[in-house]
Amino acid sequence: MRIFFNNKKPKIMKQSIAVNEKKGIFEVLYANSLLSSSKLQMNLDELIKLLSVTLAELEECYFNPLHHYAEYVQRLPCVDHDQYAYSGGFLDYSMDLIVAALKYRRAYLLPLGSDAETCYKEEGIWTLAVFLASLFQECWKISAYYRVEVFLPKKFCRRWEPSIGMTMPQGLNYSYSFQ
Repeated sequence: MRIFFNNKKPKIMKQSIAVNEKKGIFEVLYANSLLSSSKLQMNLDELIKLLSVTLAELEECYFNPLHHYAEYVQRLPCVDHDQYAYSGGFLDYSMDLIVAALKYRRAYLLPLGSDAETCYKEEGIWTLAVFLASLFQECWKISAYYRVEVFLPKKFCRRWEPSIGMTMPQGLNYSYSFQ
């Protein structure tokens, strides 16, 4: 299933601020790069096994939101003091949460109290709802706990506000701190 992550997009103008992860300066990356780690690939393979959808539905309904989410959280840690407190921990935590939620969802016939025929007809919709709910469950933390600074060309810096724009522009650099 790695075919979905091999699309190459052109990068915009490189800037003069050097990426230095030890000093907390990161390059804004595309989803393909963010989702390429072996841990995330294992979660993606598990996700595909849990879903019974066509490749077109998988791409449109599941991978498109996942790509946008990956570009939204970039390499932020989940929080500053738990097992996901490392670069990219937010995305790893979200993928673990999604897989666990979809495994848990398989144990239930939704909507509750419906007959088997209705449950079978609506299985895909409920699975998508559980996927999206678990994907976006932690988004509020970015506005509440993080201060993300985007380095614009010519060394200007501005605070990134998630409520203004969904994702940071690719090709720029950013740093973060906890509020």
